[in-house]
Amino acid sequence: RLALAGNGIKARGLQLLAEAAHGPNSHLEELDLNRNRLGDSWKSSELRSLADLFAWRELAAPEVAVEVPEPFHGLRSCLLCGNDLDDTAVALLAEGIRQSVGLEVLGFAHNAIRD
Repeated sequence: RLALAGNGIKARGLQLLAEAAHGPNSHLEELDLNRNRLGDSWKSSELRSLADLFAWRELAAPEVAVEVPEPFHGLRSCLLCGNDLDDTAVALLAEGIRQSVGLEVLGFAHNAIRD
């Protein structure tokens, strides 16, 4: 669990955080980024790095001959409320959400999402 609400984190900081959390020894399942500044200025690669955490699976070792289910290491909870994220930003995140098998909680309240 990582709680970073209200820290003024922008999209570049999010990308660095997501890259670190994507490592083989990471078991990040809950991420609270409420009330940051992710929507202030962002690039698609920065938001895609977060989207990748929704659907991340550890690859099975190539020498394993028996088919074993891949363990899920993606986010189960992601809170992004109050970040001024717009429709385009949410559409990029939706790519990862569609592939997620373990996401249970997703918070997008108080953003700049339109109809």
